[in-house]
Amino acid sequence: MRAKALIATLSLTLLAGNLSPLGARTWTEANSGRTLEAELVQINADSVLVRRADGKTLTLPFNILSEEDLTFIKEQDATTSSAPSPVDSGGWPRWRGPTDHGSTSGDDHQYPESLTEDDVAWKIETPGHGVSTPIVYHDQIILTAVDDEEDIVLAYSLDGELLWSTDIGDGREGRHKNASGSNPSPSTDGEIIAVSFKSGNLAVVDFEGKRLWDVNLIDKYGDIKMNWDFGTSPVIVGDLVVAAVMHAGESYVAAFDKNSGALKWKIDRTYPDFNESDNSYATPLVFKNTDGADALLIWGANHLTAYNAADGELLWSAADFNPDEERNRNWCAIATPVIIDDLAVIPFGRGKHLAGMKLHGEGDVTESNRTWTRDGSGEVPSLSAYDGKIYVLKNRGEVICVDPSDGETVWNDAFPRGSGSFFASPLVADGKLYAAREDGTVFIADIKNDFEVLSENPLEEKIIASPVAVDGRLLIRGENHLYAFSTEN
Repeated sequence: MRAKALIATLSLTLLAGNLSPLGARTWTEANSGRTLEAELVQINADSVLVRRADGKTLTLPFNILSEEDLTFIKEQDATTSSAPSPVDSGGWPRWRGPTDHGSTSGDDHQYPESLTEDDVAWKIETPGHGVSTPIVYHDQIILTAVDDEEDIVLAYSLDGELLWSTDIGDGREGRHKNASGSNPSPSTDGEIIAVSFKSGNLAVVDFEGKRLWDVNLIDKYGDIKMNWDFGTSPVIVGDLVVAAVMHAGESYVAAFDKNSGALKWKIDRTYPDFNESDNSYATPLVFKNTDGADALLIWGANHLTAYNAADGELLWSAADFNPDEERNRNWCAIATPVIIDDLAVIPFGRGKHLAGMKLHGEGDVTESNRTWTRDGSGEVPSLSAYDGKIYVLKNRGEVICVDPSDGETVWNDAFPRGSGSFFASPLVADGKLYAAREDGTVFIADIKNDFEVLSENPLEEKIIASPVAVDGRLLIRGENHLYAFSTEN
């Protein structure tokens, strides 16, 4: 409970960009009494990021820290902005949640073991067509859709009441049977909401639905040439909204002022490839560079690259994710990587491989930063991280728990097979893994010790969006409805 109480008091924005590294202090593990000398770099939803004297960064979960450490974190909060935080009330401010882990390890709420009628808090019909994963900030659930050939963003209350709906511009429908013209999830920093669509529309609205600015990336920079439908979500870092377009053309990353929409920087990210390998649907991740500055990690076109978020300067790049003898295998990037401590875990080879890559360096780090490579990754579902482990959901329901320190398998199991595949990314909450199959079946497994399937729940409509856990509510977006489940009804 103490970790939850602390989270509720934090008023830092999730980006923590306003928190400068402090001097080194002693951190103490509550149970063992072991200590660590390190400086505070960043406060997250359920943990702090610290840096040792040797430059290595580590993540310390709230629930292992001493009372003195937790008091210190609250004191740091008191010296910063009093604006509400995206983690208040168990927020889910972007595509993979408050820590980009697809999990809620700092949340002490219970979540359901099955999805029966007794567990349904509410169910509402949603307009148009969209498969974007909802986000949650404070008292609003925000999602996007294409309705009557118009891109829209809309917000519901936590009780399922429509609060507002805003038209963004002319929309385009999806090409793939399991996609839409609104695949990318919204993103918020607690001040603005950024949305993007297959049509090229990139827009920012406020929390009353007022459109603050918009730009059409296709009109500005040319058509987006992808085999399927654009899916990269916008990223907010500091005062910037960042859009990444990686396709069979001149690929780029562009950053816009979040308040005015003015272009702040744009860099070329073209790595010529063939047979779809230059397409990327993955979303950039924000991390802290060794100097404490925000950096962007971008995965696509068989290259992993890092950029200074302030000006787009290339920090380092890594290649060799598609060996020459295998370059005809259509290895586009679909799943988003995950960062744990100072390691990025990269799914590549269209469901064939995983790689562990150190986050820091300069220039070409292809060889120096790769710590391990292994077989087995998900093609479409993105990775989840929880309690120091990586969770891989493969398209046909196999689940692999991986130790990120060496890439070794902790355990390997599977959900019951069916005719459908898994396109939604997994969610881990309350020690349970939630996985939605395209046919509308939601599986729940206990992973606290090993892997035990708890329930198989048919919702009887297609599910492509990923489950979200917020403040005791499990949100699932189906093809036609948005569901809220809770054990606390």
